[in-house]
Amino acid sequence: MGQFLDQLEEIGYDRVQLALTGSISPDELNALERSIFDTAFEQRMRAPGPEEKEFFAELGRQQREAGFDLSKLGTR
Repeated sequence: MGQFLDQLEEIGYDRVQLALTGSISPDELNALERSIFDTAFEQRMRAPGPEEKEFFAELGRQQREAGFDLSKLGTR
């Protein structure tokens, strides 16, 4: 039980929230915080809001204008 409580103290929920909003880099999180961040980020990306949809639409537009072959992105 003591070890569990020690781990809880290591989790900085405020720091996770800062990383989720882009105020700090996720690289600044410790392993426990990063695990929570990764789960929360994945959940957010499964249901993107208007800002995320707009961001990725704009990113796609910029990539097409720059001549990227979007069918080859993310592949080797």
